[in-house]
Amino acid sequence: MEASTVVVKVQVHASVDSGTLVIAASIIAAVRLAREEDISGRSPRLMAAVANSVQLAKNILDTVRKRFPGEE
Repeated sequence: MEASTVVVKVQVHASVDSGTLVIAASIIAAVRLAREEDISGRSPRLMAAVANSVQLAKNILDTVRKRFPGEE
């Protein structure tokens, strides 16, 4: 395999992982914030919910990678 092919594959996987992470975190945040009355501003509560959702999505993605290695 050529070096350029390896670089392209790594970039594609990084792009897919970041896209997956964004979608997963968005869904988690949406569920957590569904009952909030006002999410239009950057309140500490909103920012904490988003940060926690991103961390949870990362943990899920890492667990899936460990449990199913090579299935990319």
